Amino acid sequence: LREKIASFDGHDIDRDGNYFEVHTRMATADDHSLCSRDLIEAAADSCAFARQHCASDAAGLFGSYVPLYYCQLGASPAAFAPLCALLLLLTICCLGSTADLFFIPQLTLLSELLVLPPDVAGITLLAFGNGAPDVFTAVAFANRADFPLLLSDLLGGSVFITTVV
Repeated sequence: LREKIASFDGHDIDRDGNYFEVHTRMATADDHSLCSRDLIEAAADSCAFARQHCASDAAGLFGSYVPLYYCQLGASPAAFAPLCALLLLLTICCLGSTADLFFIPQLTLLSELLVLPPDVAGITLLAFGNGAPDVFTAVAFANRADFPLLLSDLLGGSVFITTVV
């Protein structure tokens, strides 16, 4: 950690808080290993550091949240929490509308074809849909050398769903 801080600005801080100069390599702009909370907060200008080293990390549809947190929101958790809550609410609404449009019609059709009551169809078919990715992964990797890991993953996921969810 100290080496990475030193490689950014050419200085280091010892255990007593004394600031001294060290001679190590200078970090490049594409060195993404420098994007960590400790390094950002130890930098003289955390906003510039976050923009330089974290702009492309996890940059999805909405961009990287790290420069947003350190530059626009001033590294304030009180300002960042409502933004995260709003994004969570938006994600849940999108998931609900997707289930209404794509999952419910197929579930209704399958329950009519299998002559199942709606509550039994929902529980049974939802369980099949939830476990299907695990089963298909197990079938795809069954002949690999790491069979104990595969078996523990398959059984562990099932036990977790059964007991917790």
